[in-house]
Amino acid sequence: MGRRKGGNMPESSSARQRLAEEIENLSEEEAVEVLEYISIMRLMKEEERHPEQFQQELLSLLSQPERGSAPASRGRKSAE
Repeated sequence: MGRRKGGNMPESSSARQRLAEEIENLSEEEAVEVLEYISIMRLMKEEERHPEQFQQELLSLLSQPERGSAPASRGRKSAE
């Protein structure tokens, strides 16, 4: 069974309060790391909901030639 946002308020509220207290004690660098982690979690959840969108984006990125690789290969051909 999945969790609902409106369910069990006292437990959720205390977890949020505890999180807020923990955040207050973080350094700026640690706060940035936590935000990056949250961003990754959200992306993973979004990917679970819409895997086809992320597969298309990945295929698109993989099909693009790497920057800088074409001129280097031309240079090698002309040197031969």
